[in-house]
Amino acid sequence: VQMGTVRKSGGGLQGRAMLSSILAIAGLSILFFGYDQAVMSQVITNDDFQHRMGIASNTPKDATLEGMIVSIYYAGFAIGALMGGYIGDKIGRIRTTVIGCLWSVVGAGLQASAFNIYWMCAARVVGGIGVGHLNT
Repeated sequence: VQMGTVRKSGGGLQGRAMLSSILAIAGLSILFFGYDQAVMSQVITNDDFQHRMGIASNTPKDATLEGMIVSIYYAGFAIGALMGGYIGDKIGRIRTTVIGCLWSVVGAGLQASAFNIYWMCAARVVGGIGVGHLNT
């Protein structure tokens, strides 16, 4: 790029097409956040899930572990929000959004494949990072 030349980004989108794309991506980031909350509220009470995670005995320890599975997502969210702002300043908001989507997809895949509580907690952090990244 020569000095004084403005480099365009956004894949050639301009005007209404660019605005529509930005709104669609922003809407998807909010959807990721709400969808995760809605799904987890149903999954955490499922008997099979509780047995698989080892939290089916209804003890105070199990209740604490359930709370940890749900709330650790917000720790990831906080990390992702802090990362998102910094990375956005370095590589631009569009690329940062793509990175946030990738974190979210990987986190969702890890959550779907979780076979114990440790895997699930790590997956929730990864998913939280992605959604925090997108909601910054």
